[in-house]
Amino acid sequence: MVNLTIEINSRIPIHRQIYDQIKSFVSTGELKSGERIPSSRTMAGTLEVNYHTVNQAYQMLWKDGIINLEKGKKYVVAETRLGKNMCTDFEKREKEIIKEAIENGMSENEVLQVVQTILDRRNEGVKQ
Repeated sequence: MVNLTIEINSRIPIHRQIYDQIKSFVSTGELKSGERIPSSRTMAGTLEVNYHTVNQAYQMLWKDGIINLEKGKKYVVAETRLGKNMCTDFEKREKEIIKEAIENGMSENEVLQVVQTILDRRNEGVKQ
């Protein structure tokens, strides 16, 4: 299983952070079709967040056809092709976030530093 990174002080709700990261891992192939993901309770314990928060993210993923619930309440990655659509959606959101950051006084360099820090922490598997 890939490591999720939750930014507690983010304006992005925790359930949305979980949703976005799992969707991204599926689209990039880090999570493959048929691969099992942890139960809501296990994921909540790992991330140190409320079970209902994870369950909300999983329900969104299920409704969007990204994961399936199999017998025995096992979540697995659905067979899907997010690729191009995912990249377009990601670019739209990133443009909005960057625009907001710059409008609130951050320089382009500061935005790049924040993104690099987040990626570094994610790659190290460190929770924020």
